[in-house]
Amino acid sequence: MKRLFLNFVILNLFFMVSALLPAQVNPSFENWTKTVYYQEPVGYLTFNFQSYFLTGTPNASKVPGVSGSAMRLETVVSGQDTIAGFATNARGNIFAGGQAYSGQPDSVKITCRYSMAGNDSATFFLIFKAFSVPMINIINIGGSSSNFVTITRPLNLFLPADSLIMVASSSNMLSNAVAGSWIEIDKIEFVGANVDTLVNYDFNDWFDVASEEPDGWFSINLLGAITGGVNPPVPVKKSTDASDGQLACELTALELDIFGSKTVMAVVANSPIFFGGGNGGVPFTQKPTKFKFDYKYAPVGNDTAFGMISFGDANGDSINGGGIPLFASAGYQTAELDIDWTGKPAPDSMLVAFSASSLDGNGTIGSKLTVDHIVLEYSTGIETPVPGFGNGISLYPNPAGDVLYFKLDDELRGEASLRIYDMIGRIVAERTLNGEDLIALDISRLSAGQYLYELRKEDKVVSGKFAKN
Repeated sequence: MKRLFLNFVILNLFFMVSALLPAQVNPSFENWTKTVYYQEPVGYLTFNFQSYFLTGTPNASKVPGVSGSAMRLETVVSGQDTIAGFATNARGNIFAGGQAYSGQPDSVKITCRYSMAGNDSATFFLIFKAFSVPMINIINIGGSSSNFVTITRPLNLFLPADSLIMVASSSNMLSNAVAGSWIEIDKIEFVGANVDTLVNYDFNDWFDVASEEPDGWFSINLLGAITGGVNPPVPVKKSTDASDGQLACELTALELDIFGSKTVMAVVANSPIFFGGGNGGVPFTQKPTKFKFDYKYAPVGNDTAFGMISFGDANGDSINGGGIPLFASAGYQTAELDIDWTGKPAPDSMLVAFSASSLDGNGTIGSKLTVDHIVLEYSTGIETPVPGFGNGISLYPNPAGDVLYFKLDDELRGEASLRIYDMIGRIVAERTLNGEDLIALDISRLSAGQYLYELRKEDKVVSGKFAKN
């Protein structure tokens, strides 16, 4: 139960920060977008994930150095919180792990430039260990220097070291951080006979923190990218093994090291928030009678995948829905869940999610679930795509045949104009709207290829892309 709660907390936090990402409806996983969020220095873990998703910018960044690049750490403000720029070569607990290191240096040289606000000071923890016995050296740098200078400080090691943990911060880690303090670190070098170098000691090597997501869906990929280093785990990928269209969503249970806590996971959902609160799902007010999707599953051992749908009221409480356990299937089959609305009010929101493995901590690395063609069926027999956390327009099918359907959220209904452009900007189709919520647009005269759509309602403009078969 403890592990299950941990996974729920991880997912909740993850999907909350994912709310910053753009998305469009994509029920058959035909459209994917790769996003680069920020860069990280190779060999280090920073607080960029926190700074980026709270302020929109990283606070550990690549800047020009004396030769090559340097690492800039800056203390920033987000609401009532102050976030210091931070970098360490340890994972999880800063007093655990680190890099293999051999030697007994007598001093350290730090080439940097800096500006400390008030009485603040940049802090360096150099924790050398010999047979797991820590030898802690703390270096504080206050004041300011507009030019790069080399600061040399003595070290106290009573034994030759076999490992090293380095922690750097733009503010004093033993006191309150002060917004506006910054330091740009060009090199960290050790002085002494036969001493090793710190990993990426000159901060010339950086990598992109990026993830590719199916449009309108939110996966655990970003969390893997944030914590996984140069070659992060990618639990959710696009697959050409599709039951509908050209692509499907492939989820493979992989181990993620989430700041020192390891968990096996592969999850995708149509909403930025997986559990809890009034935002647990996308806006939805209809009463479908079936939840349907195509899947194939290759579990490892006795692992079980699942698909789930939950309808919530205005308070965020679940009022209907359910889960479908998924077992081994070498070929595609259709899973169906009947939804009974007898005596139940219309919902306010809807959440759809899939997992390739159990969420109770007993999942198995390698279990693979492929999902495609997710629809809702109504009592009339009509099927519609599952909406995602999008731009107010559900577009289907995509790629389209002769008719393309646009379903509009409430805020986009009314007098509006809908235009279709080819990829060089020519208008190839247009329509005046007068309050419809579902538009069937005849595109039979269009050639096969990629097109852009644009809906204008007063000062609001919504746009996107689709393909014509």
